Amino acid sequence: MAQIDLSKVVSENVRRRIKELGITQQHFAELCCEDPTTLRKQLAHGITRLDTVQFYAEKLSTTVEDLLSSKGR
Repeated sequence: MAQIDLSKVVSENVRRRIKELGITQQHFAELCCEDPTTLRKQLAHGITRLDTVQFYAEKLSTTVEDLLSSKGR
């Protein structure tokens, strides 16, 4: 069985949720008061900090569980 890289799963789910909301990564970065370059790097390399996952879940009006879920991949 293949090992799942949870940080990549979170990144993919954040990207998916941003698209579902119909906003750009630039706009999401602004909502988070974050540098867009930092957000792009996190989405490319994986989101590893739980506090960041919690913060993004709140900003994206979703749950931490949704962002951690590998279902539907």
